Amino acid sequence: LVTPPAGPDLVVIKMLEPHMQAESFVDSVLMLLELLGVERYVWLGSMYDSVPHTRPLIVSGGAVGLGAEEAIRQLGVLPTDYQGPTTITFQVIQQVPLKGTEAMWCIVHLPRYVQMQEDQVGKLRLLEVLHRLYGLEIDESDVERAREQNDRVERATQDNPELAAFIAECKQGS
Repeated sequence: LVTPPAGPDLVVIKMLEPHMQAESFVDSVLMLLELLGVERYVWLGSMYDSVPHTRPLIVSGGAVGLGAEEAIRQLGVLPTDYQGPTTITFQVIQQVPLKGTEAMWCIVHLPRYVQMQEDQVGKLRLLEVLHRLYGLEIDESDVERAREQNDRVERATQDNPELAAFIAECKQGS
C-alpha cells in the first residue's frame, strides 16, 4: 500500500505472467480488487519498440470509464487500437470494467537495442505517469539510475557504428 501526499491510497501488485491456471489467476486478481474497493485499476507495462534512447520514451495505452479516459488524455498517452493477442495479466484490464471499476493501461515503449533486466529509464517514465496521476513522489535515486543507464547506452553507441545507424533510423521514424 502506497499513500501519495496528493492522491488516494494505491495498491501495488507486481504481476508476473502465470504459466498455468490463467483463469484462476485473473479471477483472483479481480476478487482482490473487489475486496479492497478499488475504484480505478491502472496496469503499467513495457514493450520493446524501434524508438531511440535519445528522446523521451513514448507511453501508449487507453482507458475505460469517464474519469480514467479524461486522465489518460491529460497525460498525453498515445491511444492504442491494438487488436492482437495479449498477455494473461492484460485480461484483468478487459474484465474490471464489467465489475464497475475504471480501467487504464499505460505501456512505455523501450528501445529494443537496450534490453536489460530492469530498464531504469522505462521505470522512471512510468513513475512520472504515477506522479502526474496521483502525486506519487519520485525518489532521486530513480532519477540517478536512469541517468546512469542513459550514459552507459550513450557510451556503447559511440563504439558501435551499426547501432548508431539504427538509432539514426529510429529518430527519423519517430
